[in-house]
Amino acid sequence: KRSSNAKRKIILDRGEKIELLVGKTETLQSQADSFHRHGRELRRKMWLQNLRFKLMVGGGIAFLILILWL
Repeated sequence: KRSSNAKRKIILDRGEKIELLVGKTETLQSQADSFHRHGRELRRKMWLQNLRFKLMVGGGIAFLILILWL
């Protein structure tokens, strides 16, 4: 009877550990999704900032060329 109780306890402990692992896995997946989404948003933001900078520099150069040519 003792060994059967010990086996039950081991099985219950294993089940609890699996449930804990599943919870941690779900949390990690949620954090990974959030990280991916924020990374994508940051990449787009930086791309737009870089584009604006290039357009401003190009516009400034074009303006200088226009002023010097006239």
